[in-house]
Amino acid sequence: MRYNLLSLLLLTMCCMFAACSNDDSDIDEPQYDKHAPHTLLMYLNADSNLSSDLQTNSTDAQKAIKDSLNAGALNLVVFHDYRIPKLYWVHKNSKNELDTVPLKEYTSAVDACSKEVFKEVLDITFNQNFKDSKFKGLVFGGHALGWTPSKNYNDQDAHTRQIGQDNQTGVSGHTGYMELWDFCDALKETHTKLTYLLFDACNMGNIEVAYQLRGLTDYMVGAPTEINGRGFPYKTVIKQLGSCTNESQFERALDECIDSYYSEWTKSFGAVISLID
Repeated sequence: MRYNLLSLLLLTMCCMFAACSNDDSDIDEPQYDKHAPHTLLMYLNADSNLSSDLQTNSTDAQKAIKDSLNAGALNLVVFHDYRIPKLYWVHKNSKNELDTVPLKEYTSAVDACSKEVFKEVLDITFNQNFKDSKFKGLVFGGHALGWTPSKNYNDQDAHTRQIGQDNQTGVSGHTGYMELWDFCDALKETHTKLTYLLFDACNMGNIEVAYQLRGLTDYMVGAPTEINGRGFPYKTVIKQLGSCTNESQFERALDECIDSYYSEWTKSFGAVISLID
């Protein structure tokens, strides 16, 4: 009888510890739904004089996720390279609050305009974490020269097919730019076929850039001239893109993104944006 009572006591204690363990797990480790049909990566080159503008863009995009009734249909991933970069997923929880889930922890500066870093971020986003997303979008924010002859610029080191600019010395020991063909090769080598690509960067909405990107994206949005001010109004743009639940809706949503840009900068000279199918 004594052994039976001891066995019963041990069994009861095990059940109690197991129950406590399960309760703690439910509280401390919330389950995030990564299976939304649409993933958007914002790749922000903020180690430049655009740092405050790109921070505003990131903040506005996250606020749009919080305010959107359809936020569950869109995974928003942000790579914000300012000094020490951050790569995280923005998720609206059941309390209508935003959680930021780190996808990679960085401890030092990186060369965000290197092909290797861009490839890694693409891979972490579209191959490791959100590989099941049917629709894949990319916003590239920063400086760019597109396909501009360097003779128009005083800088002797100006690249003629430059995208991005990183003024923070990274692990390679130098600052730099990304060439357009490295940008395209990163997409190819990670097998990333985009539904749309939005360049929040100057001089990227031209036919030469579109030619380089052939087969890599269904739609491309960009300015053949300079981008005005902070660029696109992301409080509106994210809601417009986040409302898309099937392929046929993206062209309309991208048109609306352009309309939002024009509305934001209606009094500015030279506000020109192209949508290329």
